[in-house]
Amino acid sequence: MGKLKHLGMSLLLATTFFSCGDDYDDTALRNDVNDLKSRVEKLESWCSTTNTQISALQGLVSALEQNDYVTGVTPIVEGSVEVGYTITFTKSKPITIYHGKDGKNGADGINGVDGITPLIGAEKDTDGIYYWTIKLGDADSAWLTDADNNKIPTTGKDGENGNDGEPGNNGEPGKDGEPGHSPVISVDTFEGKLYWKVDDEWLLDSNSNKVAATGEKGDTGSAGKDGEKGPQGEQGDSVFKKDGVKIEDGKVIFTLANGKEFTLPMLVDGLAVGIGGSDLFYASPSDNSIDVTFASTMKEEDYKSIVATITNGNEADWIIKSRGAVDTWKVAVTEPTFTGTDGTYTPGSAKITITPPANVKLSDTALLTVTVTDANDGTISVSREVKYFDGEIVACTGGDLSIKGLDTSVKRLALKGSITVEDFKYIRESLTALEVLDISMTDLTELPDRALRFGGDTPNTSLKAVRLPLSMKTIGYAAFTNCRALTSIDTENVEIIGEWAFEQCRGLVEVKLHDGLKEIRRQAFNNCISLTSIDIPGSVTDLGKNTEVSTSQYEGWVFENCTNLSTITLHEGLKKLYVSTFSRCGVVSINIPTTVTDIPDYAFQECQNLERVTWHNGITQIGEAAFLRCRSLKAITIPTEVTVLRNNLFDECANLQYVTLHHNITEIQVRAFSYCTLLKSEFFPYEDAYIDRAALPNALQTLGAGVFTDCKNMESINMQRTQVKNILRNTYYGCSGITTFYYPNVVETIGEFAFSGCSALVGSFFPASLTSIETNAFHLCTKMSQVYCLGSTPPTLGTAAFDSSLKSISTLFVPEAAISAYSSSSWNPYFKEIKKDLLHP
Repeated sequence: MGKLKHLGMSLLLATTFFSCGDDYDDTALRNDVNDLKSRVEKLESWCSTTNTQISALQGLVSALEQNDYVTGVTPIVEGSVEVGYTITFTKSKPITIYHGKDGKNGADGINGVDGITPLIGAEKDTDGIYYWTIKLGDADSAWLTDADNNKIPTTGKDGENGNDGEPGNNGEPGKDGEPGHSPVISVDTFEGKLYWKVDDEWLLDSNSNKVAATGEKGDTGSAGKDGEKGPQGEQGDSVFKKDGVKIEDGKVIFTLANGKEFTLPMLVDGLAVGIGGSDLFYASPSDNSIDVTFASTMKEEDYKSIVATITNGNEADWIIKSRGAVDTWKVAVTEPTFTGTDGTYTPGSAKITITPPANVKLSDTALLTVTVTDANDGTISVSREVKYFDGEIVACTGGDLSIKGLDTSVKRLALKGSITVEDFKYIRESLTALEVLDISMTDLTELPDRALRFGGDTPNTSLKAVRLPLSMKTIGYAAFTNCRALTSIDTENVEIIGEWAFEQCRGLVEVKLHDGLKEIRRQAFNNCISLTSIDIPGSVTDLGKNTEVSTSQYEGWVFENCTNLSTITLHEGLKKLYVSTFSRCGVVSINIPTTVTDIPDYAFQECQNLERVTWHNGITQIGEAAFLRCRSLKAITIPTEVTVLRNNLFDECANLQYVTLHHNITEIQVRAFSYCTLLKSEFFPYEDAYIDRAALPNALQTLGAGVFTDCKNMESINMQRTQVKNILRNTYYGCSGITTFYYPNVVETIGEFAFSGCSALVGSFFPASLTSIETNAFHLCTKMSQVYCLGSTPPTLGTAAFDSSLKSISTLFVPEAAISAYSSSSWNPYFKEIKKDLLHP
């Protein structure tokens, strides 16, 4: 009452001071004083009722913690009006709950400011203890804290166990438990205004401002205009919601003013069942069972069966919360036991044991339902939400993880709330033993760049799993670089995977990508050498895009060096691949979607296990060295829209036997098929004549240097109808299986070493268009017993154009009129004799 005396004295002094003088009219001041006094009296009455209700809430929480049952809900009637209920329990003391009521709007005035009614509640924290909460206005509920900023528990802690006594002596008694605390709500004045207090301390909002208990009174509105909002009207209830007690399906549901619900089982006709409350149950390996409690009056003759199920429910939000993982939750039931001649129920004998799915996340929520059937086939069911995590759970508000007092040797950590770049920095630098990081219950929308990146020579070798939230849309660049122990990742609702996101994650075996993913940027999975399969959804349009530099040399390499990546699934919708997308992967077979029209440079370079490529005729370009050293590839058909076979396209594909070409190809570039040692010269369908099957395309104009170098298995080549004028250096070098060769009708030059090592070649027919044969062009072609040259003028010869061994076996056939010219030219020393060509008169 000291505060009220102080207020009364202030009012008295004000009245005395302003009563001097006969002409002074103090009516307005007296009205203000009376109004303030009236508001104080109403608020004190409201506080008294609220404090009674806080005690009732404390009793309700105590009943929850003791797994108690409601035995009765008795209306309280004043006059003819029902004003509340008396709730009785099997073990706990009765509580009285009065009907809450809504606050009324204040009258209109000018510049009236609303007061705020604090809403008191209780909620269980991750440590399993219920604490008081407070809600101010539209703000979220927050923990109610003491002067030292500690959360205030609603009920007391358990006492400590006593020490066992020695034989013949009593043990020492245990220490008493700490009492719980009910916060006391009150009001007080400051600078002429009323503000809330809790436990005689000012109640402060998030900005450390005192919280007003009532609104300021507005002045009367002027004539003709509506006044603005004036003082707040009558207070609503601050603890229990209006009509906040209801009985439903064998349960009593209590709803607080802040919307929080508590549920207790009700004893009905001797049958009641509970599973430790209705609040969320956090299971763990050491705490994965829930006691099923029954009414103490239940006997064996009353009991028939118990069934437990764990499901994802029927509502859409359940499905979203569970992401399907709930389908693999499992439960096991231990039935109750009964003792004694009367079959008395044994408390604690019935249990439900929960087994979560593999890789369960803190955000995954299952619904456990227990149904008990009595001897008369009556049933009662109770449900409880379940989460599972094997480790420490910490709530964060953004940037404060380092001050949470974590043991830096923690191995399994789940974070809730908001986290920032600073929190990830703390994780990287301080939590070096961490094996599992679950951030699925944070509000992150973007995993920061370099969030968990370990660069250079200091990779992370402990972090095995990171579980992402459904809210996350972007994984920043280098977010997981060098996390070498990371084994799996589920990207959930992520739309963009940034550059280098998982580079050097050498232990990564499984990556789950989902529809909605749009981009996987350059080098995202580079050097993930343990990754075995990847299914890229059709929502991904770009695979390997670079957003920083527009030049292609900085794009691609998404799965480069994923040497164990044997299965790659691409879907319709993918439009663009970039350089070296799958270079040096372990892929065995690839199917290119019809939405992809361009195979980029080095796309499948050195995919040593690649055996089959299935693509479509809508492909218009195949890049340089796209299949270089794909040494398991056996057959390939060139799409009909591709007209240029680029440099080194199938270079060193040692097992490539069959290449099907088409006549629209205009260019085969340098070393496109070099060292394809098993390649057969059957480039067109079998229904064609053999000479046509061995033909190169009619539209061919350019044949690059070394195109067929060392293709030892080719037997015949027909270039007659091509438009190639120059057979360049090393084109058929080492093709030791070729026996016959038909030169282009328009050929003009044969380059250095062009046919060197074609040791099975038995002859040549050089058309009249030929003008030169360069150095060593036919070096080691030792079986050319017949050579025809149709030109009337001998083509010029480079040094050692033919093998010197031909001098003893080979005959040169030329037009009769040109015999003399050839005999006196550099051709003569290579041949045994020069004769008239009788085949081409």
